[in-house]
Amino acid sequence: MKSILLVSLALVALPVSAAELSVPEEQAALAAMAEGLFDNSPEHATLKGEKTLVWSKDGHVIRITLDAEGKATAFFSNGVPMTDARIAKLAALKNLRSIGFDHSGQWHFKEIPMAEFSGAGWEALVDSQVEEVRIGGSHMAKPAELALARMKNLQSLTLNHVPVTAEGMAALSRHPKLESITVGAQHNTIKGLSWYDVLPQLAAIPTLRELGINELFLSWDKGLGAIAEKGKHLNKITFGRGSVIFPEDVERLKAALPGVEVITEPYDKALHGNKFYGPRLKGLMSAEEYARLEKLAGPAK
Repeated sequence: MKSILLVSLALVALPVSAAELSVPEEQAALAAMAEGLFDNSPEHATLKGEKTLVWSKDGHVIRITLDAEGKATAFFSNGVPMTDARIAKLAALKNLRSIGFDHSGQWHFKEIPMAEFSGAGWEALVDSQVEEVRIGGSHMAKPAELALARMKNLQSLTLNHVPVTAEGMAALSRHPKLESITVGAQHNTIKGLSWYDVLPQLAAIPTLRELGINELFLSWDKGLGAIAEKGKHLNKITFGRGSVIFPEDVERLKAALPGVEVITEPYDKALHGNKFYGPRLKGLMSAEEYARLEKLAGPAK
């Protein structure tokens, strides 16, 4: 996803003109999604040759990327309740290739019944052209997992701070086109299946070429051994933001997977890069392991 500077918008009429978004069905779908959240028109920006439309108000953001013909190719939202109804409306964006949600789960919007976040809305996207889905800090019920597993063109999936189920992950592991998956620590208020239970299954996906892991502590007995056994077909493994592997296990993994590029994050960044990383890692490590991490990372700068 590309990021742009978000600015405060004057309160004006909402309509998206045909000059901005050329497909009437897309105009109607986006207007319906924005209803009740925005009473302003979108801000325009061109980024690396791509036109974007951004609605932004009171912490809610919807950003659309348009192609040269004015058709929506990417959708991103932050702080927007992505209910089943809103997700289903994305099916009207026939040229959509990328979807991203942040902070869109029911626990952020207690006034909306959980029944409206059942995950059933994803069924509308099973036959879509969407190739990339990124979900962070959002609700992920089993129907959503099962629908993602059936999305015909899905190639890249990121799940950060979302709950998962054994059945849903088993279905995703059978996806015939999935090439890249990135997972990260679940939000500490969510009861879900641990990523430690899921990683061996995901690493074994035959079509997978890139595996990303965020905000986890891994050792040979806690995830790495299984990845080494199941992931010999991978091209790259990225241990990204807030992830920690001690040096001897990094070398052991590289030796076990000589054809795989292994990328790790510096210890100081993993521990101090975000105020949440340290407490989350402390909950995953023994006192001795955490003390060792503190020594490797050094003091916060």
